[in-house]
Amino acid sequence: MSVSSMRNPRSSMSSRARRPLYLVAALIGCWTLGVGGTMTGCATLRFYREPDKLSMEVHKPTGDGLAGLVAEQQRVARKAFVDALDLHRDRVVPLAVANILLSAMLLVACARALTAQRNAHHLALQAIAANILYVVVEHFALGPVHQALILALVSLPIPDPSQQVDPAQLTSTLTWFIRMLGAFHVGVFGLAFYALTRPRVVALFQPSASDGHGEEV
Repeated sequence: MSVSSMRNPRSSMSSRARRPLYLVAALIGCWTLGVGGTMTGCATLRFYREPDKLSMEVHKPTGDGLAGLVAEQQRVARKAFVDALDLHRDRVVPLAVANILLSAMLLVACARALTAQRNAHHLALQAIAANILYVVVEHFALGPVHQALILALVSLPIPDPSQQVDPAQLTSTLTWFIRMLGAFHVGVFGLAFYALTRPRVVALFQPSASDGHGEEV
């Protein structure tokens, strides 16, 4: 053991536990997306286990006036979403299960990396790469579901008839919103992946000389 570490044993521990702010922010962002992915996957599977609950919400009676029109819009959009989920169950269910598993893996990996456990960056990089791949696959696999929902939203009645809305423009806007949402997820994961590959960060997760089997004299 080195003389400096004998004199101040906490110095090596504190330097190893010191994490860059950008790494903490990136890991917290990934952890938040992991929580959202787990909740989304569980909600999707709950829909297939309890379809009657959402079907009752779809067929609720609506009121009159503007409130009734808004309620009718929500009902139509919800019904279109339910029909799309029923029609594409064979692809939605496996994606929901994968979302839960990969999001849980991301949560564990981020927690380990936030506590600066030894070699935790390896699991974090694997979890981030897997979730990036999932976002890409989900975007293309759930294309029919997204299109059904967009079509339902475009066909909704407008509360103010004097305001003309171009259906093609609205379709393009909603399509790009879905794309940007996926790009946002990939961007957060990409930044975290970049942060975890910085030399300073990699050194943080490497075992220090005092932790190794060989001791300095």
